[in-house]
Amino acid sequence: MIHIAICDDEAPVVRLLETRISALLKGTACEIDSFLSGTELRDSILTGKVYELIFLDINLPDVNGIFLAKHIRPFIQSS
Repeated sequence: MIHIAICDDEAPVVRLLETRISALLKGTACEIDSFLSGTELRDSILTGKVYELIFLDINLPDVNGIFLAKHIRPFIQSS
């Protein structure tokens, strides 16, 4: 199963990405978690959730996406 996170503060963008990713991965077992803030995504990762793929907006109102990526990188398992 592929675990995917989408993080964007604009709900229509999140819905669009969910739809397109699901269509592209049709027939592939995947789970998509969506977040409207960087803080929510960070908290999910810090509590142990693992994602193979993260779609992360750079301009988030609560935290800069680049800063967040650097912060969560040590918690992302690479294979």
